[in-house]
Amino acid sequence: MNSVSDIFRRLHNSLAWIAAQFWLTLLLLLIGIVWTRLPDSHAWQVGLTLLIPLLLLVSTLELEAGTMRALADDDGKRVRFVWGAAPLLVWVALAWACWAALDWCDDRIILWSGYLNSKASAHWRATVLTYDHISSWLTLAEWILRWIIVPAKIIPYAMTSSQWGW
Repeated sequence: MNSVSDIFRRLHNSLAWIAAQFWLTLLLLLIGIVWTRLPDSHAWQVGLTLLIPLLLLVSTLELEAGTMRALADDDGKRVRFVWGAAPLLVWVALAWACWAALDWCDDRIILWSGYLNSKASAHWRATVLTYDHISSWLTLAEWILRWIIVPAKIIPYAMTSSQWGW
């Protein structure tokens, strides 16, 4: 029961950050929408158009790092807040790279299914290694990688680096 009470204690202690996660994410999205509507006929408007995405990125990283740090245990070895938010940018870039690689794989499932089907013997090609079976297996493998394995690896590392830095 100690683990369950620890989870509820962490949730209770970080309630403000969890509420901020919902409301500030909505606010940041609205600011992003407003940013796309800004005119750029004057130099100050162009400067504002270039500055707002950077501020949105920093604000989002700080919000995510603050929420992760609030939910984590405080063992007294934490780095400063800014140094905890900076590594999140690297983890976001890594997650984006994984997403792009999986998109590339997703585009080639049809080709790989046809190739693997053509390399199988006639009996296997007609029974087990049909094009539809191979295609569904590869799609399932890509789905598991995209939605289970990659987040299961990146989220804990991102949370740890937001608390302790690199």
